[in-house]
Amino acid sequence: MRSQIFLCLTELIREKFGKEKLDLILDASGLSDSKTYMRYFNGLDFSDEKFFDLVRNVCGILNITKDQAAEAFGEYWVCVYAPREYPQYFKNIKNAEDLLLKLDSIHQDVTANSPSHAEAALPPRFDVQRDGNILKVHYKSKRGMIDFYMGLVKGVGVYFSTPVEIQKISEEEVVIRFGTPNT
Repeated sequence: MRSQIFLCLTELIREKFGKEKLDLILDASGLSDSKTYMRYFNGLDFSDEKFFDLVRNVCGILNITKDQAAEAFGEYWVCVYAPREYPQYFKNIKNAEDLLLKLDSIHQDVTANSPSHAEAALPPRFDVQRDGNILKVHYKSKRGMIDFYMGLVKGVGVYFSTPVEIQKISEEEVVIRFGTPNT
């Protein structure tokens, strides 16, 4: 998986919980030495196993559930990290639904523009059916990170000040309902 996921998660932990908690989590995950950390900071791809180990340690040390970690990550990714690192993907996006409908093409574009990382990136794909203010999303990924997708969807709602309700139907399908944006 791309190192940006690792970098965003560690930045979130440092910002919200402090450097001491981040150090404990990195140590428990075998990532505390500066050479290892700098390899990921400089763009080395991050293994799925290392990511899931990191998430387990985040949950254990911060005493939060996987769903809480996924929601915090999704909100931080959408509201802080991605707009700073990928501002081009937020241009001409007017609302939460627009961004979620564009997410599959964003993932395709990011992968196409990083051919040396394409194999490690393996971003999820989204088959979206729209019915009024409801999106039925078929989530396709070998990683099984639908909970992180759900956190991202909630983060999109926060970013656009739009109530978003998401319901997991299965490990491959969710239903998203949009409310009226808060003003």
